[in-house]
Amino acid sequence: MKTCTKCKIRLPDDAFYERADRPGRSHSWCTDCMKALRVSRNPQIATAQAVRRMVSVLGGGTKCSEEGCDRGVISRGLCNVHYQRMYVLEKPDAQRASKLKSMYGITRDQYQQLLDEQNGVCAICKKSETRVHRGKVCELSVDHDENTGAVRGLLCFMCNLGIGCFYHEPGLLECAITYLQGGPRFDLMSEASRMKLIEILSSKEDK
Repeated sequence: MKTCTKCKIRLPDDAFYERADRPGRSHSWCTDCMKALRVSRNPQIATAQAVRRMVSVLGGGTKCSEEGCDRGVISRGLCNVHYQRMYVLEKPDAQRASKLKSMYGITRDQYQQLLDEQNGVCAICKKSETRVHRGKVCELSVDHDENTGAVRGLLCFMCNLGIGCFYHEPGLLECAITYLQGGPRFDLMSEASRMKLIEILSSKEDK
């Protein structure tokens, strides 16, 4: 069971979409709240969904040309699922732009504007993204307010994951800072280990 951060209702785990960028983890909003957000940002989505349901229920349309698929044709002889897969392969940039608009309500140009304002680096650690997916370095992730959906900035994968692990709570992050600044309770590190650690940290700072 999990509580949706939007509607505040406790729902089964299968009532939340799985995150594509974090396998095994789900979105903080339930599927109904996510769908409502997408429709509010793009009313055409509701019309497209209605058409797909009608084709599926009535079964009067032409079937998808993919072998073994019984769904109705939406475009170019393919059902919605197989058309989307083809579209992603043919036009990856357009698919990314569509995701930015439907998920965060921003255009590709607005994303680029944010990226330019941050000088192409993460808003927190001030470093470029290093995560690689399918042989390509990923773009910075869009960080948004979990309650309002408003975009705050662009973060690298690790920083975005980090604040997510702290539930996007400033108070909890402040507690973590206070804890780290408090120093170790027991100093069990040998002098050799301490010098080695200083050397490692210095080399990272130089980079």
